[in-house]
Amino acid sequence: MPQATTDQQLTELDEVLDTTSRIVRGVRPEQYSELTPCPGFDVEQLLQHVLTWTSTYADRLSGRDGHGDAPVDVGPEPGDQFDAAAQDIKAGYRAGGKAADDLPIGVLLMDFCAHGWDLASATGQVAPYPDDATRDALEAGRSMLRPEFRGPDKDFGPEVPARADATPLQRLVAFLGRDPRWTRAS
Repeated sequence: MPQATTDQQLTELDEVLDTTSRIVRGVRPEQYSELTPCPGFDVEQLLQHVLTWTSTYADRLSGRDGHGDAPVDVGPEPGDQFDAAAQDIKAGYRAGGKAADDLPIGVLLMDFCAHGWDLASATGQVAPYPDDATRDALEAGRSMLRPEFRGPDKDFGPEVPARADATPLQRLVAFLGRDPRWTRAS
């Protein structure tokens, strides 16, 4: 039986969505063709992926039929698109119910922290996600990411070793198959 969402999880989700919003708003159109640490995605494709999943999560939590997983156009104001869907996500978890129970917050923490880091790294920004949120995102990932989801042509690469002094965010991205030392110059 799913556990009720805690106030701490709601606070972490708010912080993660707010940080991701700042990162999305910091992406400039002239950066769209830049590489990202997320294999197979340039900045525009990754931004589209983030917006699509943000909209999908919002639809699920709001009980809307929505667009399914069909790609969302980036449009001229991706930050506004992100924020509108993020507000629906926050409202959906605060309202509770089956939709919120069926979509663990940890999944969203993992998704937004990782892809926010990807976008920030690719566009010369920082990704100041709270350590508690990234630790919870990593815990969620460890509990659900099975070996068959990793490898060539899979959603996740093999885990990358993290340094002993790695931050929780660096540990998360390494777990998800990215090199935490990746830079735009890599």
